[in-house]
Amino acid sequence: MSTARHQPAYSMTDVENNLVGLDYAQVEKRLDLLADDLRLNVIRAGLRAGMKPVREVMESRVPTRKGYLKSGIGTKLEIDKKAGDGFGVVGPFRKVTDASGKKRSQSYKAGWIEYGTAHMKAQPFIKPSLQARERDIPPAFMTAIDKAIRKHGL
Repeated sequence: MSTARHQPAYSMTDVENNLVGLDYAQVEKRLDLLADDLRLNVIRAGLRAGMKPVREVMESRVPTRKGYLKSGIGTKLEIDKKAGDGFGVVGPFRKVTDASGKKRSQSYKAGWIEYGTAHMKAQPFIKPSLQARERDIPPAFMTAIDKAIRKHGL
């Protein structure tokens, strides 16, 4: 596992969070005990758990009128099977069925709200959510990794 990091799914923010505070050698050593497919599942579990605190804060901070933007907040995981690493992304990219009955991504609205427009002041919620919980990512990641590895008797 080279690095686990948070990367935006779209170019809306320039936030990248390398999991500072993780002892990568320790994580690598424990993951090396697992078969490849199991290793990827454990990494997935760790990434999902690491992104959960950020998602929860983001959902609580997003300005809402109708709730579509809040419903659009999701977590994506990208796993590189060859390298055996991955990253998690949290943001308003999920498609939500709007009042017209169409499924639409909410990321375009998020940009207007996060940065504002000529007619609307910015109401940042993405970057502040990450900043508020970035210290919680490494412990959540490691706890999930430990739990998943112990589940398999290692």
